[in-house]
Amino acid sequence: MKRALAWLSASGTRAALSLFLLSGFLEFFRLGARGLFEPDEGRYAEIPREMIALGDWITPHLNHVPYFEKPPLVYWMTAGLYRILGEIPLAARFPSALFTVLAVIATGFFGRRLVGARAAWLGGAILATAVLPLAIGRIAILDAVLASLVTASIFAFHAALGAAEASPRRRDGWLLAGYVSVALATLVKGPVGVALPGLVIGLHLLLTGRLREIRHLRLISGAALTLAITAPWFLAVSGRHPGFLEYFFVHETVMRYTSTVHKRSGSIVYYVPVLLAGMAPWSLLLPRALTGAWRDRRGSEGRETFFLLIWAAAVFLFFSFAGSKLPGYLLPAFPPLALLLGRTFVPRSETSPPEAFERPWWMALSLGLLGAAGLGGLVVPAHVLAAVSPAILGDARAIGAGMLAIAGLGLVALRRGRPALAAAALAAWVVLLLPLLVLVGERLEDRYSVAPIARRNAQRVQPEDLLLQYRGFAEGFPFYFGGRVVLYHHVGELYDGYMRSDPKERSRWFLTERSDLARVLAGDRRVFVLVSRKDEPVLRTEFPALLRLDVSARYALYASRPAPTSSTSPAAP
Repeated sequence: MKRALAWLSASGTRAALSLFLLSGFLEFFRLGARGLFEPDEGRYAEIPREMIALGDWITPHLNHVPYFEKPPLVYWMTAGLYRILGEIPLAARFPSALFTVLAVIATGFFGRRLVGARAAWLGGAILATAVLPLAIGRIAILDAVLASLVTASIFAFHAALGAAEASPRRRDGWLLAGYVSVALATLVKGPVGVALPGLVIGLHLLLTGRLREIRHLRLISGAALTLAITAPWFLAVSGRHPGFLEYFFVHETVMRYTSTVHKRSGSIVYYVPVLLAGMAPWSLLLPRALTGAWRDRRGSEGRETFFLLIWAAAVFLFFSFAGSKLPGYLLPAFPPLALLLGRTFVPRSETSPPEAFERPWWMALSLGLLGAAGLGGLVVPAHVLAAVSPAILGDARAIGAGMLAIAGLGLVALRRGRPALAAAALAAWVVLLLPLLVLVGERLEDRYSVAPIARRNAQRVQPEDLLLQYRGFAEGFPFYFGGRVVLYHHVGELYDGYMRSDPKERSRWFLTERSDLARVLAGDRRVFVLVSRKDEPVLRTEFPALLRLDVSARYALYASRPAPTSSTSPAAP
């Protein structure tokens, strides 16, 4: 194990390539096989599809109304990928997976100067195999892209500070990379792309007594570059849509942070379990890694480890005090924590063992929990799994057997005094069981995605037909069926775009009265109605003449009449 680690980490190119292969396999394995899960994946896949359909690359639209919650960079990337790969789930998830891989490589690359070559490679591998970064990287949302760009900017600014005195040219190169990364992060999720790097670097200089070095960051020219990249889109949208800037910066930024207006609240300790679960299987080593870094903060590597501590703590506290909370928000804290964890696997001297192996109780406990989970997968009653999805019963048994076997091998290695092999077993369960876990996700798409119904029925829909959803909005519905959806008794997150729409358009596409719904269903156009299973009894009671075409665990699809032999194509319902 020592020789393999030494060989992998000795060359920067070899280290980067090996991390690319590891993370690339974990992120891209069957990435597009599963249907888009609701609601987030459906939303972030549909918005770029509408960019292409509407020919509007400035104003994001969702169900053909302006949607201003996020800037457009990831939408642009995804729309470009649609042109190359087609409008498929793989293209929608590709940015998340790619930027997660890039974050792993960046962690291994920049970490070489911060914690040494071996610890840096291990840090990259830990980041690649930790549960939360791996999971978020396989989902079509914005958090992985934001976290990668924030990570790149913080690493770049730190490198610029390190090169400031010795090489002004290198400093300027790193500053250029840092400010471009900040600008791109801002075009992913707004001002948080500026706030996080600014908070981390500012606290680092303040707490290490180096605040005077802030002059090396060339803040004025950096701000000008950031504005030159970001301002054109903000100005273009605000020119088309008066009030956009207030909505975006007040409602979607300030109020999202200071209040629970978006109904994603959590206590001050919300991110403690998120961090512990998200860093699995390495979570139990976190206290040792943090206390060791704090102890060594005044040593030869103290400045660098203290920087990593400040980074992780700043991100953790920033989001802990936010009003709106989601697990993916914490991702920018994982690269520094992964590097601190990597340090614990490298001996501090030729005669001392690595910290992680001095008292390897954490490995024994982790392997024990893994074995218990595997045993649970083997003995859990079939009717419990069947309540979720009968199709996953066999997969759960296979996963349980795999967990139990890997835990057993790791405990044997630990008992024989081979803690390095035991640690490798912890990483192996992520790599070896990924295919089975992916298959479970594919089995569950019937419960969380419109995709199964779409595969069987999308070809039925003709250009002149209408799509309608009864009491709700599955945001993958327009993506899979390729058209705008009439919504009955639902506005939700489309409210701002709804209010900006022409009143006549609102009355056509957002129905509030049963009489309006009845009129549309009785009109000249055939209507395909998607309804959730919980609302299906009400729909059938109100409109018993509707024809049931298909059903999944979550949705049912109806039609207002059989396929017509000929029809016209009015402009709207």
